[in-house]
Amino acid sequence: MSLEIQKDVPIPKIRQTLIPFDKMEIGDSVLVPADDMKETNVRSQASIRSNKDSEKRFTVHRVDDGCRVFRVL
Repeated sequence: MSLEIQKDVPIPKIRQTLIPFDKMEIGDSVLVPADDMKETNVRSQASIRSNKDSEKRFTVHRVDDGCRVFRVL
């Protein structure tokens, strides 16, 4: 099997998250309804954002109607 090398194919844009990580201040939280996003996806995104920016940390807690994301640092 041979794969074809292609040139000038644009890289797809990164999908934006529903969670407004960049706008959150320490002590802020946001509810992510279970209908909008799976808990594992919420936790994954919070972890990635915490690791990308050493000055910001996020934690996720399960609540009755979804997940709540807190900015803790």
